[in-house]
Amino acid sequence: VIPLKAEIIAVGTELISGDIANTNAQYLSRRLLDLGIEVHYHVALDDNAARLKRALTQAVSRSDIILVTGGLGPTPDDLTKETVAEAFGDTLHFDEAEWQKIVDFFARTGRGRRTPTANNRKQAMVPTKGHKLPNAHGTAPGAWFEDDGCIAVLMPGVPREMKAMWAEDIRPVLLQRQNCTI
Repeated sequence: VIPLKAEIIAVGTELISGDIANTNAQYLSRRLLDLGIEVHYHVALDDNAARLKRALTQAVSRSDIILVTGGLGPTPDDLTKETVAEAFGDTLHFDEAEWQKIVDFFARTGRGRRTPTANNRKQAMVPTKGHKLPNAHGTAPGAWFEDDGCIAVLMPGVPREMKAMWAEDIRPVLLQRQNCTI
């Protein structure tokens, strides 16, 4: 059996500037290795769609699974979902149910205000062919894309949210696909 090859792409200007450490890559590498999936590359880049697109092109050419963290927020420079969708031949559409989850999250947690702003609507954009990954701990759902045998999984950059999404949604699917009992 040939082990699957994985690559981790961390998106965020705060990673490149040294403001925060890329603990997500360390966490995910350990979890992937626990599943028998070899991690061959870690890439960190700023919030830049052109550079992300180049990184994705390389990743698709050399990896079976690409885990991407960060860039799923509501700000104009958060372009991960749009860029990966395009690279994987998918489009995004507005998900009313996901928008309601975001509205409810703001009402429940407050976060300085009780209602989301218009820019949060982009977080309710989800894959048309792929599927969304729920985020019970924040406003940015993840996404799962597949094309020509390659998988790209998008997770929030916030470590607490990323770890929960990994444990609750991504790890079980990868286990099932490998028919593992880990």
